[in-house]
Amino acid sequence: MARHASEPVLVPWRLALEGGARAALLEPQDLLQRAQQDVGVHIILEPCPPAAAPSGEAVAPQDVVTIRGTMWQKRQAVRAIIERLLEHQGVPNGSGSMLLLLPSAGSHALQAPELWSGLQLLGAQLTLPAPDFAGDRFLARARGNRDQILSTATRVNTSLQDLADHGRLTDLDFTEDPSSVPSLALVPQQLQHPQALQEETQRMLQERVQQQLKELKQRSAQSAQAAPVAPSILRRPSMQQEAAPASAAPAPAPREQGLNGNRHSGPRPLALLMPSRLVEDFLAPQDHLAEVARRCSVHLDVAAEDPPGQRQVSLYGDPASVGMAMLQLQMRSACCTWI
Repeated sequence: MARHASEPVLVPWRLALEGGARAALLEPQDLLQRAQQDVGVHIILEPCPPAAAPSGEAVAPQDVVTIRGTMWQKRQAVRAIIERLLEHQGVPNGSGSMLLLLPSAGSHALQAPELWSGLQLLGAQLTLPAPDFAGDRFLARARGNRDQILSTATRVNTSLQDLADHGRLTDLDFTEDPSSVPSLALVPQQLQHPQALQEETQRMLQERVQQQLKELKQRSAQSAQAAPVAPSILRRPSMQQEAAPASAAPAPAPREQGLNGNRHSGPRPLALLMPSRLVEDFLAPQDHLAEVARRCSVHLDVAAEDPPGQRQVSLYGDPASVGMAMLQLQMRSACCTWI
């Protein structure tokens, strides 16, 4: 059943297969069929249309895998596909590559500075065709390890979904056979009315943030009555120690150094441990971190992964600003439904 023209476009992931990649995905076990069964995605294996090659390459893939579903479903399916492709390339635990088939109508979205700054943060690479390429389709090569390739594909898909949400891309940009596009009946119910879902989510988040702000103010008032120290939610271990004798020389204010080389004087920062995927695939590429820092007048640093799968986000500033920044990050993180 083909989709109705009025239904919203859910941008698929299209993975172009070169060499023996098709056989690697289908043998000895059909990975595509298993992905459909395990996570409920809609997958089609079809001939790859003519497409402009990445700069400096001469590739002509024979097949393309088109994967439709929610962001979570697509990421789960593509993660398994990337693992199989890296095994096929002989680098199961190393750095490999994957080709993405993309519509030319969306190529300008991949020039956004925030996309490339996010890739630089990840240490991933994305190669596009020369700027003057011709045709309706082009190939982009994502390079890196499994997580880097997956994060790159996520960023690209997010950029194209934004264009589709504004009516600048349609289903015809992601298929050569319109009848193969599944009906939205195959998509979870909550995605059939994205505007209503967004409004309800924003209302719930606003109520939660207001409640958290109220609780924070109450804790601040209680702490102010007990002693002139910061609220316990922002208090560092060093601030909870007994004060030094009056005769002792005052200790210099501690200084922290962030990843960008800046040194910060004053109290130690509030450190938040957040999932790496949340930071790398949502907060950073969509400029949430920069906007929170600007709105709340705080300085924000992101550390390397430690422990694996987690990144420490440090907030520097006065207690009230840091508390507001923390609540802003919580609110924005709750908008990411696929982590």
